[in-house]
Amino acid sequence: MSLGFRAPTAILRSLPPTMEELSEVGALGGMAGGAPDGFRGGVLGSIAEGVPGLTGLVPAPVPPQPPDVEPPPPTTPGHISSGVLQGSAIRRVEPIYPPIARSARVAGSVQVEVVIDEHGHVVSATLVQGHPLLSQVALDAARQWKFRPTLLNGEPIKVTGVLIFNFRL
Repeated sequence: MSLGFRAPTAILRSLPPTMEELSEVGALGGMAGGAPDGFRGGVLGSIAEGVPGLTGLVPAPVPPQPPDVEPPPPTTPGHISSGVLQGSAIRRVEPIYPPIARSARVAGSVQVEVVIDEHGHVVSATLVQGHPLLSQVALDAARQWKFRPTLLNGEPIKVTGVLIFNFRL
C-alpha cells in the first residue's frame, strides 16, 4: 500500500470554502434546514427557539460514570516485617548447623528473603546476608516453612519478608 501522492483527476475551478467562510455563511445566510433566527456555530436541525438563556452551543451530554470499583489487589507482593512474618508461621524448620561451620567456629545470623504465595507456601528464597558456610542450610530450611495466608481486604495475597536464622556455638 503506497502512501504517496496521486495525480488529480479533475481541475477545480475554485477552492473549497474554508471553515471560517463556512461559519460566516451560517451566520449571514443560514443553512438549509436551520432555524430562521439561528446563531453562529449552531447545529443543523437543533432547536434554539424557546429555550431561555440559550446563547451558544449546547454541550454534549456527559456519559454516565461507571460505579466505583475496588482496585484489583497488587500484582507485586506486599512486604511484611520479620516479626509479623515469623509470627504467622504454622510450620518452622530449623537449619542443621553444618559440621564444617561448627569446626571452623563460624557463628552469626543469616537473613533470607522469602516470597510467600496466596496459600502460605514459600515459592522462593534468596540470601540477603550471611556467612557462606551457613547460607545454604538456611535457604533449605526457609523453603520448608509454611505460613497462614496474608489477607488484604479479605482476599489472600502474595507477600515477601525476611527470615532470620541465628547460628550460635
